[in-house]
Amino acid sequence: MDADKVDGFIAWQPFKHPTLGDVEIGGFRPYALSNPSPARIAELGKAHTEFVTYLPSLFPKVSIADTSVTSLGGGLYRIKAEVENTGMLPTSTAQGARARSVKPTMVQLGVEPTDIVSGAAKTSFFPVLAGSGRRQTYEWIVRGRPGSTVTLTAVAQKGGSATTSLTLK
Repeated sequence: MDADKVDGFIAWQPFKHPTLGDVEIGGFRPYALSNPSPARIAELGKAHTEFVTYLPSLFPKVSIADTSVTSLGGGLYRIKAEVENTGMLPTSTAQGARARSVKPTMVQLGVEPTDIVSGAAKTSFFPVLAGSGRRQTYEWIVRGRPGSTVTLTAVAQKGGSATTSLTLK
């Protein structure tokens, strides 16, 4: 407060209180310690704005990072996919998963369930996908026609959604 030339302190002085009798009053002025000096408001506003705009980059963000389609012949195709959380934070905290207050992340392949020969289910769930580029891998063998497209979708309650189209070839 001295460096900013803020008059934030009232000298102690005697006072006759009607109930308590002789007391001293004084000390720091209200809000003198919690409010910045007017000269620092612009600087603090800039720093706080930078921080608030940085925060969303930490949030979970689900994406479909890598996919491949391989023809196995006879109308069968191997589809591989990796779902990634590119944000720093996980799609749910451990407490959110334990209390089931955050829905699990869903991965869904857009084919009829009867077209899946082996691999993951048409719709799969996992409770938490850690952040900072962690991935969850899926693989399916499906029946399909050459040239047809299959949609792959990933949805996380706290991490958004991602969709991609895969061509069977």
